[in-house]
Amino acid sequence: KLIKIGALNDESGPAAIIGKPYAAGKRILQKEINSGKSGILPEGWTVELVEKDHGYNPAKAQQAYDAIKNDVLFIGTSFGTPVTVPLRPFLEKDGMIAYPASLSSLMAGNRYTPPAGPSYVVEAMRAIDFVISQAGGADKVKAGIIYQQDDYGKDGLKGWTQAAKTQGVTVVAERPIKPGQK
Repeated sequence: KLIKIGALNDESGPAAIIGKPYAAGKRILQKEINSGKSGILPEGWTVELVEKDHGYNPAKAQQAYDAIKNDVLFIGTSFGTPVTVPLRPFLEKDGMIAYPASLSSLMAGNRYTPPAGPSYVVEAMRAIDFVISQAGGADKVKAGIIYQQDDYGKDGLKGWTQAAKTQGVTVVAERPIKPGQK
């Protein structure tokens, strides 16, 4: 009557400003479920979170995963793309699902990291729809795309260029930048 769920958090690394409230939200949900009032689990069942902080470091994420993988049913969240992507071969070897706290399209390419929402590609496509709507039509839009050279930026570039082509928007320039470059 106990379900142990793993959580690989960033509560001490560069994404902790998002990672801390994300982890707190899981703890609030755990308390609600364990109160018995949510109706999510049968009466008498509880959830235990087995949490590890990886500090947004892929090597620490691997160590954290190795430390909890035999004690949990699945990884409820693996926070961040750069720490989850390297785990995928180990997840596959172990037959372990890890729900990524990431919208990178890379997650959908692996059955052990099912996405929890639309990818950045889809969100970028929606963004160009919004721009067209605000401008009053595709004929009034010309796009210049500046994107960072990582999976987020490449997803955004792919979404914008696909949607621009479909919507008849001219892309006048594309410029890559390095992550963190101004």
